[in-house]
Amino acid sequence: MKSIIAYVAIATLLVSSAAGEDKFTVKCTKATHAIAYFPKTDCSGEYLLKFGFTNSGDCVEVPTHFQSNDGVSAKLTISPDGTTVGQVGYKAKGCTGAQETMVGTYNLDNYTIGECKSIAGVYAVKALKLTAGVYPRYEQGTTCGQADTELIFANGVCYSSLKVTCSDDAKKYDVVKTKDTCDGAKETEYKGHESGKCYDHSELSGAGKLSLFSSFSIIALAFVFLH
Repeated sequence: MKSIIAYVAIATLLVSSAAGEDKFTVKCTKATHAIAYFPKTDCSGEYLLKFGFTNSGDCVEVPTHFQSNDGVSAKLTISPDGTTVGQVGYKAKGCTGAQETMVGTYNLDNYTIGECKSIAGVYAVKALKLTAGVYPRYEQGTTCGQADTELIFANGVCYSSLKVTCSDDAKKYDVVKTKDTCDGAKETEYKGHESGKCYDHSELSGAGKLSLFSSFSIIALAFVFLH
């Protein structure tokens, strides 16, 4: 029996000694295009990026939260006229082995750049040209190099209550956390951190200060699974 289940995963970034996810890394990566994820089916409001790419034929790593539909890795192609994007998902890293059939099932295999596409009435995606030419990938875990949480932000665009902005040369980044939502007052700000370097949250927050991500939780990510 086949059934479509809308699964809402709350990816919570609660930084505490109990959770133990005290290490994080922001990797600034240059790219010209990206596939964006929108919780709303009309592509309005806040959004994250699923992955970025530059050249037709690029193979990209898919963040864990999107692998059920997009595969572990994905190969992106850009049409010669630059108006459409094709996507092929794979069940293994490096765009090798068996293809992920869910990509075709949920119409994730082709995009018209700039056009919003609702997926099964649960969430939406859109292929974008990145005007900034760079995007930040946030990884958090219990140790350096371990990514229990992976989120890709649009450069300088707030999501939930966090905004990460990479420099044009992708070597440094700034972080701004607002109170509760993106429209809230600025709560914490850190500037000039090194892209790709692993930090402990205590290195940013300091004794007696609010931890940068202590109250930050990601808006529900909607995924569709076919059983």
